Amino acid sequence: MTRSSPSPVLVIGCGSIARRHIANLRKLGVRRIAAYDPDPTRLEHARRELCCEPVGSLAQGLAREPRAALICTPPALHAPEALRA
Repeated sequence: MTRSSPSPVLVIGCGSIARRHIANLRKLGVRRIAAYDPDPTRLEHARRELCCEPVGSLAQGLAREPRAALICTPPALHAPEALRA
């Protein structure tokens, strides 16, 4: 990443809580938001409606070296995903 292109914030999961968090990030001025969801429909919605950069896997999202990761998946997945992030 270059200094003019800061690392994105990675949103893991693109359901309803993720949509709320993304809206809040936008209000805070965050421009680059990468998103991952295993459901292609939710991922496409994040790309099209929320202007997120879709990633095809959690590993691809983490490879972008995000400055933060928001875990927006079902609670049973929080700990393993947070540990990976």
